[in-house]
Amino acid sequence: MAIATESAPAAAPVPVLRAGFWERSLAYVVDGFVLLVPTIIVNALINNQSTAIGVNLLISLAYFSYFWSSAGGGQTLGMRVFGLRVAKDDGSPLSIVVAIVRWFGLLVSILALGIGVFWVAFTTEKKGWHDLIAGTSVLMKEPQPYPVQVSWETPPTNARFFAIPLIGILARAILLIPHLVVLYFVGICVFAAVLVLWIPVLVNGRYPAWGYRLVGGYIRWQARLTAYIYGVTDRYPTPFDRFG
Repeated sequence: MAIATESAPAAAPVPVLRAGFWERSLAYVVDGFVLLVPTIIVNALINNQSTAIGVNLLISLAYFSYFWSSAGGGQTLGMRVFGLRVAKDDGSPLSIVVAIVRWFGLLVSILALGIGVFWVAFTTEKKGWHDLIAGTSVLMKEPQPYPVQVSWETPPTNARFFAIPLIGILARAILLIPHLVVLYFVGICVFAAVLVLWIPVLVNGRYPAWGYRLVGGYIRWQARLTAYIYGVTDRYPTPFDRFG
């Protein structure tokens, strides 16, 4: 006797989001700044202009071929900034050979008065000539819910003294003076940290854990001070309290 079972509905296909002209252009701008450093060095060391151009092209070929391929994660440094990655049309990563073919296709696209690059803006598949030559696509990350949320529990009762106009805010401000003094110097440390935190993000695509604790704790501390001084909560703020 056969038992009828209800089959589970097929999962909806995940939409593929292809990067448009402007996202890809901004990524190339970042890559251009990255390649500017070796370009300056080569031009300073090599007097022959033709030779310098050849060396710079080889550096560009090595840079893009490596990062476009599976060895480099399919993302140049500029693409990592904007959450883009290059893949074959079937979604698989590029081999070094395909990445090299794509680079030569990009060179052709640029030499053809840039028409091959602007082709991205006028096609529904958002592909340039180099994508058509190599059979590749530039994909974007799926949009995710915003990861930062701010919420406070409504207290059952509020302190009436702090509700007195001006006096209540002034009293809270006086109570927060120790926090404000310490937070000022912590803010200087956070600013100094932010000046170097972009380096591991740009290279590895990950925000360092120590930076997350420092900057995140600083922002949470500021939020608790703001909530307290405006009467959203009567709970006196505590520094770097992750769950406070």
